[in-house]
Amino acid sequence: MSAATTFEPGLIGHVAALLLGEPNASHSSPDDARYGTNGSLSVDLANNTFFDHEAHEGGGLLDFVVRSNAAKDRREAGAWLDKSGLTHGALTTATPMTATPPAIPTKSIKPTAPKARASLGAPVATYSYTDEHGEVLMQVLRFEPKTFRQRRPVEGGWENSVKDVRPVPYRLPQLLAAPLGTPAYIVEGEKDADRLAALGLVATCCAGGAGKWKPQHAEHFQGRAAVLIADNDSAGRDHMQKVAKSLKGVAAHITVLALPGLDDKGDVSDWLDTGGTVDALADMTAQAQAQAAPAGAANSGDDADEGGHKDSLSSQLVAFVLERVELFHDDSDDSFVMVTSAQETYRLTSAKFKSWLMAEFYKASGKAARDQSVREAMQVLDGLAQHDGEQKPVHIRVAKVGAALFVDLGQPGNSLAAKIEAGRWQLVQEHEVRFLRPDTMRPLPTPTAAGDMAALWQFVNVPDNARLLVLAWLLECLRPDGVFPVLELLGEAGSAKSTTQRILRMLVDPNASNLRSPPKSIEDVFVSAGLNWIVSFENVSHLAAPMQDALCVLATGGGFAKRKLYSDGEESVINVTRPVILNGISACVTAHDLIDRSICVEPQHIQTRRVLV
Repeated sequence: MSAATTFEPGLIGHVAALLLGEPNASHSSPDDARYGTNGSLSVDLANNTFFDHEAHEGGGLLDFVVRSNAAKDRREAGAWLDKSGLTHGALTTATPMTATPPAIPTKSIKPTAPKARASLGAPVATYSYTDEHGEVLMQVLRFEPKTFRQRRPVEGGWENSVKDVRPVPYRLPQLLAAPLGTPAYIVEGEKDADRLAALGLVATCCAGGAGKWKPQHAEHFQGRAAVLIADNDSAGRDHMQKVAKSLKGVAAHITVLALPGLDDKGDVSDWLDTGGTVDALADMTAQAQAQAAPAGAANSGDDADEGGHKDSLSSQLVAFVLERVELFHDDSDDSFVMVTSAQETYRLTSAKFKSWLMAEFYKASGKAARDQSVREAMQVLDGLAQHDGEQKPVHIRVAKVGAALFVDLGQPGNSLAAKIEAGRWQLVQEHEVRFLRPDTMRPLPTPTAAGDMAALWQFVNVPDNARLLVLAWLLECLRPDGVFPVLELLGEAGSAKSTTQRILRMLVDPNASNLRSPPKSIEDVFVSAGLNWIVSFENVSHLAAPMQDALCVLATGGGFAKRKLYSDGEESVINVTRPVILNGISACVTAHDLIDRSICVEPQHIQTRRVLV
């Protein structure tokens, strides 16, 4: 079908009905079909043209097919018309159309041309609302300056209308996958929900923001602990009051948080930007839940033993834990537990330990521990770890005890480690080292005596003259008592920098995310270092001077201090010395101090590729 082909008047109406469904009757006229909530998409039936008043663009029938995502270009649009049986409308023959364009219901008003809007440009964020199985029901598009549009998927593209779409909370699959006792944070917008989710929390909202919460949203919180965080304005507070009302009789716990120090109209993202932390949020949540709990709840009749004696469930939980774990604290006064059966160490306040406790207690007693009882037990255990427990160092991945080095294999269900001494190594199950395994840590394979380092160079792109340096860097990564040079991989696109970096990290400290995007703040650098043995950033194009100073501290050893809670004066200190590896196309290590601490390796562009089987 050529570009000069003309079509039977009204054909675009059939195409629009097929791609977009029924038009918006309140904004349409007999010759002008309107789509969208405000009728912003105009379809001219007489001339087979369209104009989008929001995007400020238009075109002919083939352009309309492309715009509706049914085809990539005009040629493919013509093929789509052929396949759909609509090309009998082209005036290349005298064959008349066998059907008229779909009738458009209209109101008896004189049609007027709406004022054209400035183009919104490309959306800066797209938020998908899905059902329980991850199928997209609708999307919210965010534009700058702050503007939102909603759409739903239809056959062949999208329709800018969400009428009759089933209302569901944002991030519904993640909400349903979380244990019932896990706090589910309800915020006002998708950006805030994603921000909390990125920090490891369960977070959700409803489409449209304040005032758009419906009873259907509340159905998914049956038996859950809901934590409501309102924006700091009257609309936000009214919205959360409406949410709380809908959750009564549905959620097991409803807690409303007022974040301290927010400016007018501030939200949880603003609070995080000004120093708020996950720990502070968890503490405020726990305090608010404890204050809201009914008096005597911890000593209800459900906690009585078979003899009728009152023994609080929280006390039973404490006794259960003390029989099965070792409590201790580190030099930063953080509390830890080691489960003696598996010799695995957990942070006392971690979700991992809480999950272990609730599962094991249920298997042993047949009782489901209430969230309030678990919190009370945790407070007691924390005190015991601090005041009765020994102070012991906690390590991630590698440790040194005397003259021996230990490398944690990170294999679930055991404490297997490689013990390395002068001239020999062995695998040991029982040892005195307390290894912490963060959620993103992945296991190392069980090592064998046979091996040849020469095979490594088949998988990484390291020049011959730099291989000894890279091998020395890998070996230094296993020595926790020294300083570490920063390894910078510098090369053009197509030189396998990221592949090389990924494999080098996997040899020592495999992770769920072996390559991470560049940090946005110094705190991000130290938080990452506190949870990983190797700090690995890719595609680094620029490092500000303070960021380069932070990497210097990481390489030679140092600390980062921040307030432990948002509202108090205590400090939380992260003291770390870590290997660092990063890559980029242009040099990002420019500060003299960091240059002195760096090894720069320049992988060459790969001319010939081969697949290793």
